[in-house]
Amino acid sequence: MADRDRKDALAVQLENQLQIDRAAQEQAQRQLKALENENARLKEDLSFFESLLPTPANSKGVVIRSFRLQALNDGGRETGREAVRTTASGPAQEPQALRYRLLVQQSGRPERDFVGLVSLTISLQQGGRPWILQLPDTTVPEAGPAPLSFRHYQRVEGTFELPEGAVVRSVQVKIQANGEVRAQQTFTM
Repeated sequence: MADRDRKDALAVQLENQLQIDRAAQEQAQRQLKALENENARLKEDLSFFESLLPTPANSKGVVIRSFRLQALNDGGRETGREAVRTTASGPAQEPQALRYRLLVQQSGRPERDFVGLVSLTISLQQGGRPWILQLPDTTVPEAGPAPLSFRHYQRVEGTFELPEGAVVRSVQVKIQANGEVRAQQTFTM
């Protein structure tokens, strides 16, 4: 009987150790994911600072410094692909989540904050037909870009879902203030 009790105690001890090991592994995976996200954010910051070259002397007002569009995997992490394309060939595809990042800068030595809005017009091709997706989308408030309010620069980030089988052809970024277009640029994918 004593031998059986020792074996039962050992089994309980091993089971407890296994649970501790699993919990530690899950925590390590969460930390790894957080560090990967932080690393991606730091790379973006580095890219931003590298792009902070003086604006041309003839430019005034707001300038669109950079724009990126990347696919997200199921876990919400970036895949690293910048030119995002999906095809309609083959079996039906799930809608794909995309992340956009935009850097807007006020050129020169701004004396006051710029306050305005940013909108994106995404030109798609789906099933051989052109299609337009407008952000901010009034039907999906969390998908739209945030209003702009900055002195020197502001990064704008957001996500949206690409319709099934759609291909992004271009994205037009438009910056407005007081109903007037202050900057506009089209990025071909």
